[in-house]
Amino acid sequence: MLECVSFKSLTPTTNISSLPPPSHSQSEGNSTEEENTSATSPNVSREFQRAVQAHSYNEIRSMIQAPPQVHHVDDEDSYHRHLLSQVLQPDSHSVREALAKSKPQSNLTRLVSTYFDHSETASDFCLRLSRSVRRARLLYAPLSDLLSVLPDHSLSQPQCDRAFDLFLQFDRHDNPFALSRLHPLRDRFSAAATVVVVVAHSAVGFAAFTAAPPLLCAPRPRRRELARLKQLEAVENGTLVVNDINTIDSLVDRLLTAVEADKAYVRFALERGREKHPIQEVLKQLRKSQPVLEHLLGDLEQHIYFCFYSVNKARFALLNEICLHQTH
Repeated sequence: MLECVSFKSLTPTTNISSLPPPSHSQSEGNSTEEENTSATSPNVSREFQRAVQAHSYNEIRSMIQAPPQVHHVDDEDSYHRHLLSQVLQPDSHSVREALAKSKPQSNLTRLVSTYFDHSETASDFCLRLSRSVRRARLLYAPLSDLLSVLPDHSLSQPQCDRAFDLFLQFDRHDNPFALSRLHPLRDRFSAAATVVVVVAHSAVGFAAFTAAPPLLCAPRPRRRELARLKQLEAVENGTLVVNDINTIDSLVDRLLTAVEADKAYVRFALERGREKHPIQEVLKQLRKSQPVLEHLLGDLEQHIYFCFYSVNKARFALLNEICLHQTH
Protein backbone atom coordinates (compact mmCIF):
# COMPACT_ATOMS: atom_id res chain seq x y z
CA MET A 1 0.00 0.00 0.00
CA LEU A 2 1.23 3.45 -0.82
CA GLU A 3 2.58 5.19 2.24
CA CYS A 4 0.83 8.39 3.22
CA VAL A 5 2.69 11.56 2.38
CA SER A 6 2.81 14.73 4.40
CA PHE A 7 3.68 18.27 3.39
CA LYS A 8 7.14 19.32 4.52
CA SER A 9 7.22 21.67 7.48
CA LEU A 10 7.84 25.26 6.57
CA THR A 11 11.38 26.23 7.47
CA PRO A 12 11.93 29.99 7.84
CA THR A 13 14.82 31.44 5.91
CA THR A 14 16.46 34.83 6.16
CA ASN A 15 17.38 34.96 2.49
CA ILE A 16 14.35 36.98 1.39
CA SER A 17 15.66 40.51 1.57
CA SER A 18 16.01 40.65 -2.21
CA LEU A 19 12.35 39.89 -2.79
CA PRO A 20 10.19 42.98 -3.48
CA PRO A 21 6.66 42.88 -2.05
CA PRO A 22 4.19 41.46 -4.59
CA SER A 23 2.12 43.79 -6.73
CA HIS A 24 2.27 46.90 -4.56
CA SER A 25 4.87 49.20 -6.11
CA GLN A 26 3.86 50.62 -9.48
CA SER A 27 5.24 53.11 -11.94
CA GLU A 28 4.70 56.84 -11.52
CA GLY A 29 1.59 58.28 -13.08
CA ASN A 30 -0.44 55.07 -12.94
CA SER A 31 -4.08 55.50 -12.03
CA THR A 32 -5.53 54.07 -8.83
CA GLU A 33 -7.30 51.44 -10.90
CA GLU A 34 -4.00 50.32 -12.42
CA GLU A 35 -2.34 50.21 -9.02
CA ASN A 36 -5.05 47.88 -7.74
CA THR A 37 -5.07 45.65 -10.81
CA SER A 38 -3.03 42.90 -9.18
CA ALA A 39 -4.01 43.59 -5.59
CA THR A 40 -4.43 40.49 -3.45
CA SER A 41 -6.84 39.74 -0.63
CA PRO A 42 -5.59 39.82 3.00
CA ASN A 43 -5.67 36.00 3.16
CA VAL A 44 -3.54 35.70 0.04
CA SER A 45 -1.13 38.37 1.30
CA ARG A 46 -0.67 36.54 4.61
CA GLU A 47 -0.19 33.23 2.85
CA PHE A 48 2.30 34.85 0.48
CA GLN A 49 4.36 36.24 3.35
CA ARG A 50 4.46 32.80 4.94
CA ALA A 51 5.33 31.21 1.61
CA VAL A 52 8.39 33.35 0.84
CA GLN A 53 9.91 32.22 4.14
CA ALA A 54 9.25 28.54 3.43
CA HIS A 55 12.07 26.21 2.46
CA SER A 56 9.91 24.62 -0.26
CA TYR A 57 9.17 28.03 -1.84
CA ASN A 58 12.85 28.85 -2.07
CA GLU A 59 13.61 25.40 -3.49
CA ILE A 60 11.05 26.02 -6.22
CA ARG A 61 12.60 29.42 -6.95
CA SER A 62 16.11 27.95 -7.13
CA MET A 63 15.08 25.15 -9.50
CA ILE A 64 13.23 27.47 -11.89
CA GLN A 65 15.96 30.13 -11.85
CA ALA A 66 18.75 27.63 -12.55
CA PRO A 67 20.24 28.11 -16.04
CA PRO A 68 18.60 25.58 -18.38
CA GLN A 69 20.88 22.76 -19.51
CA VAL A 70 19.76 22.98 -23.12
CA HIS A 71 22.17 22.83 -26.06
CA HIS A 72 19.71 22.18 -28.89
CA VAL A 73 16.16 23.32 -29.63
CA ASP A 74 15.00 19.69 -29.53
CA ASP A 75 16.20 19.45 -25.92
CA GLU A 76 13.97 22.29 -24.72
CA ASP A 77 10.75 20.28 -24.36
CA SER A 78 12.61 17.41 -22.73
CA TYR A 79 14.17 19.78 -20.20
CA HIS A 80 10.78 21.39 -19.59
CA ARG A 81 9.17 18.03 -18.77
CA HIS A 82 12.06 17.12 -16.50
CA LEU A 83 11.90 20.43 -14.64
CA LEU A 84 8.12 20.17 -14.25
CA SER A 85 8.50 16.72 -12.71
CA GLN A 86 10.99 18.17 -10.22
CA VAL A 87 9.01 21.29 -9.29
CA LEU A 88 5.47 19.84 -9.22
CA GLN A 89 4.98 17.68 -6.13
CA PRO A 90 3.63 15.11 -5.53
CA ASP A 91 4.56 14.02 -9.03
CA SER A 92 2.15 12.46 -11.51
CA HIS A 93 3.39 8.93 -10.84
CA SER A 94 2.63 9.15 -7.11
CA VAL A 95 -0.79 10.60 -7.83
CA ARG A 96 -1.69 7.89 -10.36
CA GLU A 97 -0.52 5.18 -7.98
CA ALA A 98 -2.65 6.53 -5.15
CA LEU A 99 -5.74 7.02 -7.31
CA ALA A 100 -5.39 3.51 -8.73
CA LYS A 101 -5.85 2.10 -5.23
CA SER A 102 -9.06 4.10 -4.69
CA LYS A 103 -12.54 2.94 -5.63
CA PRO A 104 -13.08 3.73 -9.33
CA GLN A 105 -16.78 4.46 -8.72
CA SER A 106 -16.07 7.03 -6.01
CA ASN A 107 -17.32 10.52 -6.87
CA LEU A 108 -14.76 11.88 -4.43
CA THR A 109 -11.96 10.11 -6.32
CA ARG A 110 -13.14 11.50 -9.65
CA LEU A 111 -13.28 15.01 -8.24
CA VAL A 112 -9.79 14.69 -6.80
CA SER A 113 -8.49 13.32 -10.11
CA THR A 114 -9.95 16.37 -11.89
CA TYR A 115 -8.14 18.70 -9.53
CA PHE A 116 -4.82 16.90 -10.00
CA ASP A 117 -5.17 17.12 -13.79
CA HIS A 118 -6.04 20.82 -13.80
CA SER A 119 -3.38 21.70 -11.24
CA GLU A 120 -0.76 20.00 -13.39
CA THR A 121 -1.98 21.94 -16.45
CA ALA A 122 -1.75 25.21 -14.53
CA SER A 123 1.74 24.35 -13.27
CA ASP A 124 2.88 23.43 -16.77
CA PHE A 125 1.66 26.79 -18.06
CA CYS A 126 3.30 28.70 -15.20
CA LEU A 127 6.60 27.00 -15.96
CA ARG A 128 6.29 28.00 -19.62
CA LEU A 129 5.47 31.51 -18.47
CA SER A 130 8.71 31.59 -16.49
CA ARG A 131 10.46 30.90 -19.81
CA SER A 132 8.71 33.97 -21.22
CA VAL A 133 10.18 36.02 -18.37
CA ARG A 134 13.63 34.66 -19.21
CA ARG A 135 13.15 35.48 -22.91
CA ALA A 136 11.99 39.00 -22.06
CA ARG A 137 15.17 39.65 -20.07
CA LEU A 138 17.29 38.30 -22.92
CA LEU A 139 15.39 40.53 -25.36
CA TYR A 140 16.06 43.67 -23.34
CA ALA A 141 19.60 42.83 -22.19
CA PRO A 142 21.47 44.46 -25.14
CA LEU A 143 19.45 47.67 -24.85
CA SER A 144 19.87 47.72 -21.07
CA ASP A 145 23.63 47.29 -21.42
CA LEU A 146 23.77 50.14 -23.91
CA LEU A 147 21.66 52.45 -21.74
CA SER A 148 23.97 51.80 -18.79
CA VAL A 149 26.94 53.35 -20.64
CA LEU A 150 25.26 56.06 -22.71
CA PRO A 151 24.89 59.64 -21.49
CA ASP A 152 21.40 60.99 -20.99
CA HIS A 153 21.66 63.33 -23.97
CA SER A 154 23.99 64.66 -26.69
CA LEU A 155 24.80 61.31 -28.28
CA SER A 156 27.44 61.00 -30.96
CA GLN A 157 26.54 59.58 -34.37
CA PRO A 158 28.42 56.29 -33.69
CA GLN A 159 26.40 55.91 -30.48
CA CYS A 160 23.17 56.53 -32.39
CA ASP A 161 24.23 54.02 -35.03
CA ARG A 162 24.83 51.42 -32.31
CA ALA A 163 21.41 52.10 -30.82
CA PHE A 164 19.80 51.87 -34.25
CA ASP A 165 21.40 48.44 -34.85
CA LEU A 166 20.07 47.22 -31.50
CA PHE A 167 16.64 48.60 -32.38
CA LEU A 168 16.69 46.44 -35.52
CA GLN A 169 17.60 43.42 -33.44
CA PHE A 170 14.89 44.18 -30.86
CA ASP A 171 12.23 44.64 -33.54
CA ARG A 172 12.92 41.22 -35.12
CA HIS A 173 11.83 39.32 -31.98
CA ASP A 174 8.24 38.62 -31.03
CA ASN A 175 6.72 39.84 -27.80
CA PRO A 176 7.53 37.06 -25.25
CA PHE A 177 4.07 37.43 -23.70
CA ALA A 178 2.03 37.47 -26.91
CA LEU A 179 0.95 33.82 -26.51
CA SER A 180 0.64 33.88 -22.73
CA ARG A 181 -3.01 34.77 -22.35
CA LEU A 182 -4.32 33.23 -19.13
CA HIS A 183 -8.07 33.77 -19.40
CA PRO A 184 -9.01 30.19 -20.49
CA LEU A 185 -6.56 28.73 -17.94
CA ARG A 186 -7.98 30.92 -15.15
CA ASP A 187 -11.52 29.70 -15.85
CA ARG A 188 -10.40 26.08 -15.99
CA PHE A 189 -8.39 26.27 -12.80
CA SER A 190 -11.16 28.18 -10.98
CA ALA A 191 -13.43 25.17 -11.66
CA ALA A 192 -10.74 22.85 -10.34
CA ALA A 193 -10.34 24.94 -7.20
CA THR A 194 -14.06 24.62 -6.57
CA VAL A 195 -13.47 20.88 -6.69
CA VAL A 196 -10.98 21.23 -3.83
CA VAL A 197 -13.59 22.97 -1.66
CA VAL A 198 -16.16 20.27 -2.48
CA VAL A 199 -13.64 17.55 -1.69
CA ALA A 200 -12.69 19.24 1.57
CA HIS A 201 -16.27 19.58 2.78
CA SER A 202 -17.18 16.08 1.62
CA ALA A 203 -14.25 14.57 3.46
CA VAL A 204 -14.96 16.65 6.57
CA GLY A 205 -18.50 15.32 6.60
CA PHE A 206 -17.24 11.80 6.11
CA ALA A 207 -14.78 12.13 8.97
CA ALA A 208 -17.24 13.74 11.35
CA PHE A 209 -20.24 11.49 10.88
CA THR A 210 -19.12 7.98 9.90
CA ALA A 211 -17.95 7.19 13.42
CA ALA A 212 -20.48 9.39 15.22
CA PRO A 213 -23.37 7.96 17.28
CA PRO A 214 -26.90 8.95 16.10
CA LEU A 215 -27.38 11.77 18.59
CA LEU A 216 -29.23 15.01 18.05
CA CYS A 217 -26.35 16.97 19.46
CA ALA A 218 -23.09 17.25 17.53
CA PRO A 219 -20.47 14.78 18.81
CA ARG A 220 -17.24 16.04 20.22
CA PRO A 221 -14.62 15.50 17.51
CA ARG A 222 -11.94 12.99 18.37
CA ARG A 223 -8.22 13.62 18.00
CA ARG A 224 -8.07 11.82 14.64
CA GLU A 225 -10.92 13.90 13.24
CA LEU A 226 -9.26 17.10 14.48
CA ALA A 227 -6.04 16.12 12.76
CA ARG A 228 -7.93 15.49 9.52
CA LEU A 229 -9.75 18.80 9.80
CA LYS A 230 -6.40 20.53 10.14
CA GLN A 231 -5.15 18.71 7.06
CA LEU A 232 -8.24 19.71 5.12
CA GLU A 233 -7.68 23.35 6.07
CA ALA A 234 -4.44 23.10 4.11
CA VAL A 235 -6.44 21.81 1.14
CA GLU A 236 -8.81 24.77 1.22
CA ASN A 237 -5.88 27.16 1.60
CA GLY A 238 -4.64 25.76 -1.69
CA THR A 239 -7.61 27.38 -3.41
CA LEU A 240 -5.86 30.72 -2.82
CA VAL A 241 -3.95 29.89 -5.99
CA VAL A 242 -7.00 31.07 -7.95
CA ASN A 243 -6.42 34.59 -6.65
CA ASP A 244 -2.79 34.20 -7.63
CA ILE A 245 -3.80 33.12 -11.14
CA ASN A 246 -5.84 36.34 -11.39
CA THR A 247 -2.80 38.35 -10.33
CA ILE A 248 -0.59 36.52 -12.85
CA ASP A 249 -3.20 37.22 -15.52
CA SER A 250 -3.09 40.94 -14.71
CA LEU A 251 0.72 41.05 -14.70
CA VAL A 252 0.94 39.26 -18.05
CA ASP A 253 -1.50 41.75 -19.56
CA ARG A 254 0.59 44.66 -18.27
CA LEU A 255 3.84 43.13 -19.52
CA LEU A 256 2.32 42.43 -22.91
CA THR A 257 1.23 46.06 -23.14
CA ALA A 258 4.58 47.39 -21.89
CA VAL A 259 6.61 45.41 -24.43
CA GLU A 260 4.26 46.39 -27.26
CA ALA A 261 4.65 50.06 -26.28
CA ASP A 262 8.45 49.76 -26.39
CA LYS A 263 8.21 48.05 -29.76
CA ALA A 264 6.09 50.92 -31.07
CA TYR A 265 8.71 53.46 -29.90
CA VAL A 266 11.48 51.44 -31.53
CA ARG A 267 9.59 51.21 -34.83
CA PHE A 268 9.07 54.97 -34.69
CA ALA A 269 12.85 55.44 -34.64
CA LEU A 270 13.48 52.77 -37.29
CA GLU A 271 11.05 54.42 -39.70
CA ARG A 272 13.13 57.61 -39.56
CA GLY A 273 16.43 55.96 -40.34
CA ARG A 274 19.54 56.90 -38.40
CA GLU A 275 18.43 60.40 -37.46
CA LYS A 276 19.86 61.38 -34.09
CA HIS A 277 16.83 63.11 -32.58
CA PRO A 278 14.29 60.25 -32.89
CA ILE A 279 16.88 57.76 -31.63
CA GLN A 280 17.69 59.92 -28.62
CA GLU A 281 14.00 60.39 -27.80
CA VAL A 282 13.32 56.65 -27.96
CA LEU A 283 16.35 55.91 -25.77
CA LYS A 284 15.05 58.45 -23.26
CA GLN A 285 11.68 56.69 -23.19
CA LEU A 286 13.29 53.25 -22.82
CA ARG A 287 15.39 54.54 -19.94
CA LYS A 288 12.16 55.49 -18.14
CA SER A 289 10.33 52.26 -18.90
CA GLN A 290 13.14 49.84 -17.97
CA PRO A 291 12.72 49.97 -14.15
CA VAL A 292 8.96 49.50 -14.48
CA LEU A 293 9.40 46.51 -16.78
CA GLU A 294 11.96 44.89 -14.49
CA HIS A 295 9.67 45.34 -11.50
CA LEU A 296 6.77 43.69 -13.35
CA LEU A 297 9.00 40.78 -14.39
CA GLY A 298 10.20 40.27 -10.83
CA ASP A 299 6.65 40.50 -9.52
CA LEU A 300 5.45 37.93 -12.05
CA GLU A 301 8.26 35.56 -11.11
CA GLN A 302 7.31 35.68 -7.44
CA HIS A 303 3.68 34.89 -8.18
CA ILE A 304 4.72 31.99 -10.40
CA TYR A 305 6.69 30.54 -7.48
CA PHE A 306 3.75 31.16 -5.15
CA CYS A 307 1.42 29.41 -7.59
CA PHE A 308 3.65 26.31 -7.53
CA TYR A 309 3.92 26.49 -3.74
CA SER A 310 0.13 26.70 -3.29
CA VAL A 311 -0.57 23.97 -5.85
CA ASN A 312 1.94 21.62 -4.22
CA LYS A 313 0.50 22.32 -0.79
CA ALA A 314 -3.00 21.36 -1.95
CA ARG A 315 -1.73 18.31 -3.87
CA PHE A 316 0.09 17.00 -0.80
CA ALA A 317 -2.97 17.52 1.38
CA LEU A 318 -5.29 15.79 -1.08
CA LEU A 319 -2.96 12.84 -1.62
CA ASN A 320 -2.57 12.45 2.11
CA GLU A 321 -6.37 12.41 2.44
CA ILE A 322 -6.57 9.64 -0.18
CA CYS A 323 -4.03 7.61 1.79
CA LEU A 324 -6.06 8.09 4.99
CA HIS A 325 -9.19 6.78 3.24
CA GLN A 326 -7.19 3.74 2.08
CA THR A 327 -5.87 3.14 5.60
CA HIS A 328 -9.30 3.35 7.25
